[in-house]
Amino acid sequence: MANFPHAGQQPLVELSRAFPLTDLSATTAGADPARTYEALRAQWGPVAPVQMEPGVPAWLVLGYREFGTVARDEKLYSRDTTNWRLHREGLLPEGAAIWAYTPPVEKKPWSSFHHDGETRARLRRPLDDALDALPDAAVKERTNEVCGLLLDRLDGEEGTVDLVREYAAVVGFGAMASLFGFDSDTAEQMRQDSAVIMQEYGARTADARKRMGQALMGHVASRQAHAAVDLTSEFVRHPDFHNGREVADSMTVPLIAAAEFLTAWVALTLRLVLTDERLSARWEGGRIDLDQALDEVLWRDTPVPNSCLPRFATKDTVLGGALIREGDAVVLAMAGANRDPEFFAGELEVGNKSHLAWGTGPHACPAQRHARLITRTAVQRIRQELTLTLDVPVDEIQWASTPWVRHPQTLPARYRREATRGTEL
Repeated sequence: MANFPHAGQQPLVELSRAFPLTDLSATTAGADPARTYEALRAQWGPVAPVQMEPGVPAWLVLGYREFGTVARDEKLYSRDTTNWRLHREGLLPEGAAIWAYTPPVEKKPWSSFHHDGETRARLRRPLDDALDALPDAAVKERTNEVCGLLLDRLDGEEGTVDLVREYAAVVGFGAMASLFGFDSDTAEQMRQDSAVIMQEYGARTADARKRMGQALMGHVASRQAHAAVDLTSEFVRHPDFHNGREVADSMTVPLIAAAEFLTAWVALTLRLVLTDERLSARWEGGRIDLDQALDEVLWRDTPVPNSCLPRFATKDTVLGGALIREGDAVVLAMAGANRDPEFFAGELEVGNKSHLAWGTGPHACPAQRHARLITRTAVQRIRQELTLTLDVPVDEIQWASTPWVRHPQTLPARYRREATRGTEL
């Protein structure tokens, strides 16, 4: 192992020039990302220098305690890209993919996700209020409808299915889009456009952004003229939104989260059940229930290992022994902090929900209950209707190449339909 200095001895920019920094995607796309986090912790401590992509350095927060410090202090660690030195001084590489997540201020969406302080609070309240009022029964009903459509598309009593592309990647977005009142065809086009926006950075991205923006604004205008019983109408009625742009931009938060987080959570749960005999035996034997299995996935293979929008330090500070300079980018590693040996070691306690998969502080996930309902319903439904067998060796599973989300790129399986599974999973 190379003899790295303590991170606190040098500023981030100097470290990025002096040492080959680990690519952030190494924490998501490898077969064993835990080793990457462990290596970073061993070399640098609880706060490690990495590169989000070539030429774009950031601090990665691996410590559980340090994670909370950053997540709860939006004055010192801001979401405002104007605080980012690389942006401010024009040092970002041309065409950098990071702009998909941290757009320049003139293009910054009007959602709570991209703001701090009072603006963040004002834009967050409608999201919290609408989701809090959403009945669990409605979430499960819409999810079951989407699951049924997807399962009905499978040919015959036996066959093959890609559990990611044909199920996990569709069910979460479809359910959330339905709750916002979108028809299935519009929802599917928006899902495809969302995937382009989040995963590609070429000419197709502009077209996808334009098409999705038009769909959102058109839907908002429709609900402004004629209210319905859906989340969009709740957003439109909320007094804290000042205009249709704020409504439309805020709708992208749960929709994009559904496309990314729920795809990963459903896919990772199905993968774990099909490849981990120990977990599968505990589940099938009744020693853990489905919710406990879902929490084990959040601990062991966090769907969003790293926060997809960095924070930016507003002044010089020290964090976990590292010197954070004003203007530095700081990325929270949910998966890394979950594995902080100072707080967690050995076997997981059944029912332990102190993981950081949802984040914490003012930007914590607003749809935790709904995400669990959708994922639980999606996993339960496919397990009740199909007997599944993985159709590829475990070590040949390919992972999505993104620094933010962890899930298999594909998950080929063989299925056999069951008239009834008989057991409530």
